[in-house]
Amino acid sequence: MYRRRILAGALCGSLGGLSGCNVFAESKPEVNLKSVVVRNLDDEPHAVDVEVIRDGETMVRKTPSVEQAGTGDDSLAVVADGVDREPAAYELRMKLADDEEWEDALLTPVDGGDCLAGEVRITKSGDLSVWKAGISDC
Repeated sequence: MYRRRILAGALCGSLGGLSGCNVFAESKPEVNLKSVVVRNLDDEPHAVDVEVIRDGETMVRKTPSVEQAGTGDDSLAVVADGVDREPAAYELRMKLADDEEWEDALLTPVDGGDCLAGEVRITKSGDLSVWKAGISDC
């Protein structure tokens, strides 16, 4: 098995430019993405850099500012809404605007609906996390 993989890798290396061959690439799950928002659960306001990547290409890049938790709609910002309904592999890249290192998260299917809503959450400790929910009314 290992020998076949090496041989396939060598063959793809010599013909890869012509055939698009990549035996080592992992396939990413596809989802129907409906929306991506930023929600602040911290008691301080924050700005967050967010990129929504669809099939390897950045489709949205925003830096929303969100107020501290408890300020109603001001602690929530829409990054992407009404996204293309065709299934695709989606990733989120995010960081607090003052930070230098990006965090990456793959949006994977969840139970509970035909579409997916993604949420970048600023936790009570000021860290970033990703929350996902299935939505049936897409």
